[in-house]
Amino acid sequence: MRILERTGWAGMLVVALIAFQLSAVALTMDSNAQYEVWDSADDYPANPANHSASDPDTDVSGYVYSHVQYPDGGGFLPTASAIGGGGGGSIVGEATASADDTGRLAARAWYLDAVGSFSDFDAEVIWTDSFANTSGSAQAYDFTFLITGVSLGIWDYAWVYDTDPGAMTAFYEIVISTNTGGELWRSGAVLVGGEGSESFTQTGTALAYTRTDDGNEIAYNFGDVSDTVSLGVLGAGESVELTYELRVGVSGVGYETGAWARAGDPFNPQPVVPEPATMTLMGLGLGGLTLVRRRFQTA
Repeated sequence: MRILERTGWAGMLVVALIAFQLSAVALTMDSNAQYEVWDSADDYPANPANHSASDPDTDVSGYVYSHVQYPDGGGFLPTASAIGGGGGGSIVGEATASADDTGRLAARAWYLDAVGSFSDFDAEVIWTDSFANTSGSAQAYDFTFLITGVSLGIWDYAWVYDTDPGAMTAFYEIVISTNTGGELWRSGAVLVGGEGSESFTQTGTALAYTRTDDGNEIAYNFGDVSDTVSLGVLGAGESVELTYELRVGVSGVGYETGAWARAGDPFNPQPVVPEPATMTLMGLGLGGLTLVRRRFQTA
């Protein structure tokens, strides 16, 4: 009879795996950020966007990064003063995505509009690595992960309803899969509407959240989640390919409105690789990856 025995090797980052436990073979990371903006909502979707941009990943050693913003150039952060009478007839927005070789991912997208146009901002990052069992015997492996900083929200000074055409929309989607077992874990949510009415739906694993509404801003903030999925049994020398997919996006017809979506803590949008000691403090998003071996013994 075979007895499944879990070893006490938890808490190890992917990058720090011991060679005889499970060895990383081939890491690939891809990110993309993009936007489309129509000068008038009347032109959407019949006519092409008046303004658009896409940024495939910029590779730095151990790090990928994508960033777009409208209007181009300069740096800015979302503030409610940009709308509600303070926008001066403008629209601003941003989409950013990043990943590093320790398995930390982050993405955010937002826009603010005081014009009455239609906007769509999206960011995604895909992290894939192959791992080989070099222990010399069959092993069962678990994958433990941490999700932080997920938030969806809407700015609304115009009393928008979820039934309005082009109502503000914010979403996130996280998928974890392998080449051998297919999809192992999924979580997603979509927020549509405004202060007039809203709809909120979750798919896959429903994350706990708190909702706040100050009369102009509706926010859904999700608590941190740690979970574990089984990668199955790998024979000696066999490998498994593990993939993270993280996507966020916002869209809607604007007039004193806006929306945001993010997963991962806010981060400085620059392609800079933190020192390893600093990385543990930053918590960029889907991080703290742990692979746990479960050893088969014969009794």
